[in-house]
Amino acid sequence: MSNFSNTGKLLIYSLYWSLTIFSFAALVVFGSVDPTKYHNLRTFLATAVFMNILGKLTAGLFVFADDIVRLGKYAYQGLFQNGVPNPSTENGISRSEFLSKSALVAGALPVAAMSYGILSGAYDYRVRRRTITLPNLPKAFDGIRIAQLSDIHSGSFYNKTAVKGGIDLLNAEKPDLFLFTGDLVNNESKEVKDYLDIFSKV
Repeated sequence: MSNFSNTGKLLIYSLYWSLTIFSFAALVVFGSVDPTKYHNLRTFLATAVFMNILGKLTAGLFVFADDIVRLGKYAYQGLFQNGVPNPSTENGISRSEFLSKSALVAGALPVAAMSYGILSGAYDYRVRRRTITLPNLPKAFDGIRIAQLSDIHSGSFYNKTAVKGGIDLLNAEKPDLFLFTGDLVNNESKEVKDYLDIFSKV
């Protein structure tokens, strides 16, 4: 991180330790949060901790790789060069600095991707059409249109208008048969209560 300005370093360190402290605090209070009253808060805390740990583990792989490379260099110098390091022949960024910066990017990517998925994916409704050919299908079923919907997770919703738009998109396909294949809620059945009037139109 030698090429970062002091302000940039301070920002990165502050963000890193703020997320770390928040994760520890979330783990401490998680068990005391009443799931019957604050299930959304529990989901938020669990997701935040998971994202933080995933980011750190991903970054840790690159840092670990850097440590292995350093260990190999020290072992080689100790065995074959009497502990005298080689003069640096690298131009530009060093391997160690490259791995450190890669760790920073690698740790941020899963957190950014999951954050984007959580914020935008809940309403990213798309229709994917597939034509399925079954050689032994009775002729009575030839041309039947089947709609399949999965992974609703209604506990993650906060926009009824967007959910209604998704159901309208589904109904516009005019399927002959509708199949729902699971995960209607995150944790409890009451999560779907506010959306039953919308889903009843399927």
